[in-house]
Amino acid sequence: MDGPGALIAIDVDHDGGVDLVTENGVFLNLTPLNATAATFSSERTLPMMATMRTTITSADFNGDGKADVAFGGSSFPSVVINTTLQGTVSFVTTQLVAGLSPWGIATADLDRDGKPDLVTSNGSAHSFSVLLNRTATGAEAASFVDTDDIDVADAAWSVAVADIDGDGRVDVVVTGDTKVSVILGR
Repeated sequence: MDGPGALIAIDVDHDGGVDLVTENGVFLNLTPLNATAATFSSERTLPMMATMRTTITSADFNGDGKADVAFGGSSFPSVVINTTLQGTVSFVTTQLVAGLSPWGIATADLDRDGKPDLVTSNGSAHSFSVLLNRTATGAEAASFVDTDDIDVADAAWSVAVADIDGDGRVDVVVTGDTKVSVILGR
């Protein structure tokens, strides 16, 4: 791995252990119960895309019960579907289209269809994108529809999703150079 970057802890191989996923690869947790030190496998490389991966989120994007990952980055967001079978770790990557410089990424069910959607914060474009999940159950290739980009008052470097106003709908929070924008869900 080249320097620090995106990191998330999820169960990749469905064995009940928490594995580590970085922007470049996966480290499987080999730590025995009650161990005094953690043990991980050597890095297993993820399929690469033509983008620098800077942020990461996880959800089951294809409804197969496995943790998949999505990356934000300098050019295009990507979704990495976990196709791991017993003993063989594998992934299939799909590059998505979103606004300019989608550095930040978050996941939530924005359209309330039971599937996790994506939100990207689009850097110096001063916007965020909503990508609605249309991936078929069990599919190896992710399918998302990019809705119109939504402008914010400042550069959009990071994004988070939560129900800020308590109405049961997902709201979007975007941070920029000097401002925080809160967009309430409709």
